[in-house]
Formats: sequence, C-alpha cells, structure tokens
Amino acid sequence: QPTLRLAQETGTNPGQMNKPAPRAAFLRLAQQADLQLKILTSL
Repeated sequence: QPTLRLAQETGTNPGQMNKPAPRAAFLRLAQQADLQLKILTSL
C-alpha cells in the first residue's frame, strides 16, 4: 500500500499523526504521490 510506504519513508506512524508538523509533511507527500499516480495512470 502506497500510504504505508510513505509513512515508513517519512518516519511517521499513526501515533504521531496528531502532531501538526509530521502530519502536514505526510499529507504533502501523500498528495504528491496521488498526483504522480494520476499522471502514470493517464499515460
């Protein structure tokens, strides 16, 4: 699952998601991954 892999790469886990900074970084990465996925699937 891409989301789990992202969480591992950013060093975040569900226990840390209530901290604003890591959560913001995680959401940014998730959005980037989502964009990349849309680009790949549209090719």
